[in-house]
Amino acid sequence: MKIGFDLDRIFIDFPPFVPPRLIDWLYKRSLREIFSLKDHCQKDLAYSIPKSPVSKLVRRTSHISPLRPPIKKNIKILSQILLNPTLNLYLISSRYQFLEKLTYKLLHKYDLMTPFAKIFLNTSNEQPHLFKEKILKKLNLDLFIDDDLDLLRYLQTKNLKTKLLWYNPSCKNCETHGIDTVTNLAEIIEFIK
Repeated sequence: MKIGFDLDRIFIDFPPFVPPRLIDWLYKRSLREIFSLKDHCQKDLAYSIPKSPVSKLVRRTSHISPLRPPIKKNIKILSQILLNPTLNLYLISSRYQFLEKLTYKLLHKYDLMTPFAKIFLNTSNEQPHLFKEKILKKLNLDLFIDDDLDLLRYLQTKNLKTKLLWYNPSCKNCETHGIDTVTNLAEIIEFIK
């Protein structure tokens, strides 16, 4: 079985004391749905890709290890999942090319290099949802776990054979339009065949 994982908010946390909605506001260009109760319009889904040196510096600074702590409980669960020799695990992160060195530094620091058969970073600076769609199709994954519901809902429209799971530890009875929610990474075990 082939399983793909996103990186941020799955194994590496966002900066402490920064609300997730603020991060969404900074990263996504389609802001009206982030703060509304309306269904997200997939055609409006777009992410902010830093272009200027200043915006890249700000983004790089927010990705240094003191501001991106490991999610230790999920890394521990990952090591338990690895005990199943029939699984091939892949890390699929939308992090852009200018974050590549910092990302690999964090992966080494948090011992996240060896669990994965392959690591995919968005080094071509594509829109994250398009990048992940391409990788999921290429790998023909059985299961993919991400924390970005908008991205998952986009992928849901692409008729992939991949089972999509939304990881959200604080979600209780959230409306996900057919995407299963896991509040604890250990819950993915029930989806493993």
